[in-house]
Order: sequence, then structure tokens, then C-alpha cells
Amino acid sequence: MQDATPSRLAPRPAKPGKDKDSKKQKGLAAEVAALRVDVDALKTELRARGGKLQAAPSAEADAIEAHLEGELSASTDASVLYAFAYRADGSGTTVTGSRHVCPLPEILRAGDDRVARIGYALSSVPKVALVRSLLTEGPQSAAQLGEKAGLSTGSLYHHLRELAHAEVIHQTGRNRYGLTALGQHAALLLFTLAS
Repeated sequence: MQDATPSRLAPRPAKPGKDKDSKKQKGLAAEVAALRVDVDALKTELRARGGKLQAAPSAEADAIEAHLEGELSASTDASVLYAFAYRADGSGTTVTGSRHVCPLPEILRAGDDRVARIGYALSSVPKVALVRSLLTEGPQSAAQLGEKAGLSTGSLYHHLRELAHAEVIHQTGRNRYGLTALGQHAALLLFTLAS
């Protein structure tokens, strides 16, 4: 005589579609696990890189980098650090070098009008062309700048006034213009960000 209750060891018939769903869930679980491994590896790599500057191209840049890393590690507040050292000619002579570590609250105290004036001064193609020429070739006459930027006299002087008003350029002599330290830093930062 057979028992009317089904055996507990006998396999239950699969519900239609349940097997497919189970396989999809297992596949998704495997993908999620693999993504977690990838994310953990990226986090580890980012932590290892944390606070590191790009490899310095020279001994001078190495010295600036070491100074900035020391300053940054000594700072307990949110800070911004940056350095500039560039060579405009092929001689190996540093034309300008500067390093700054500034607390973020101090930086944010800059007046909106000053920030906007500097941004506006560097906001057009002709003005950027003038700044590029001064950055690469040093102080020049208005005639030289106008020729290189392809500007008429009226347009040239309009742009030069705006750049001077923002303290990006200054007169270095009669009808000669050069970049200020602010102008050098702003130009280098913009060209670096754009490259």
C-alpha cells in the first residue's frame, strides 16, 4: 500500500519561468560582486594616489612640489595649493616661479566683482590671443600685439584697457605692455586647464 502523501524527497515540479528568474538573479549577483571588486580596487588606487601631485618635470619643480606637500600635510583646514614655474624660452631658465597654500575661507573672501573682472578680462578670443603673446614673448608694444592678434587700433586699445583694469597686464614703458604676476598665474592656469 502506498502512502497518499507525496514523499518529501521527491523533487517538486518547477514552476514555469521560475528557473529563468533564478538564473537571471544569479547572473546579476555575479555582476554586482564583480563590480564591487572593481570599485574596491579603484578606491584603493585613489587612496594610494591621494595628495600626490603629478610627477615633477625638473629639480625646481621637485622642490616646489616637496614644499607644497609639506604645507598641505601641515594644514588642518580646507586649503587650496598651487604652484607655477615655467620656462618661456628654451634656455632652461625659470621665467617665473610661485607657490601658494591658501586656506579656502581666505580664498572665498575675494570680492565677486574682482573675480568677475578677471574672468571677463580673459573671456574673449582676442584677449586670450593678447595674453598668449605676452606670456610666450614677454612685454611688447601695442603695435606688435595688434599685429599678432589681428586687431584694429580701436579694438586693440579696448581689449588692453579691459586687461589693465583687471590687473592682468600693465604698462612696462611707453606704449609697451606686459603681464602682471596675476596675469601670468591666471593665463597659466587657464591654458593648463584647457590643454
